[in-house]
Amino acid sequence: YHGIIDLYRSCRPDPFHKISSPKFIVKLIGKLVLRPRMLRMYLFLEIQLSYTFKRNDISIVGFSLLYALCSYIMGYYWNLIWIDTVALLPLVVLGTILIVREGKYKLYAVSLALSLIANFYIGLFTCIFTVMVFAAASIIKWQGIKGTFIRLGQIAGATVIGLGMGAFILIPAYLALQLTNSVDNQFPQMISFYEPWLK
Repeated sequence: YHGIIDLYRSCRPDPFHKISSPKFIVKLIGKLVLRPRMLRMYLFLEIQLSYTFKRNDISIVGFSLLYALCSYIMGYYWNLIWIDTVALLPLVVLGTILIVREGKYKLYAVSLALSLIANFYIGLFTCIFTVMVFAAASIIKWQGIKGTFIRLGQIAGATVIGLGMGAFILIPAYLALQLTNSVDNQFPQMISFYEPWLK
């Protein structure tokens, strides 16, 4: 009992005690690391929404704030490597819309490359989401069958460019994953439950 009090007395007057406490470190990480990412999420979505809907009013601010404070960020703030890719998603979406509307591919290729470099796991979901956005944007701005196939070729080419720009990370990551035990996993042929739900 006296050892704990002596330890407390010897540590408490230390001016660096507060700085080295775990609570302070967590707050510092939140301020220095998480907040800039959330700010990027806000800014990137504001840019994307302002261009997409050709407006600049309070609704853009509201939706951008909702995106920056979404439950994904609140639930996974401790896993910082995923947040950068989620922050870049609005730029990838804007790049997709630029391809469909104007045929401009540079923003899409660069933002997709950055998204995949930031984290290729979540980058895969960004690619899947891009397919859905491209399909929806192509239907909304219908340019006929020929025009849609031209845009499809442009986005496929821009995707290859984005993958090429990120190849210095993607190829070593792929090769490293080939050495893991999970490489031989198969998708289950039959669905089974841990609990017998159907009796």
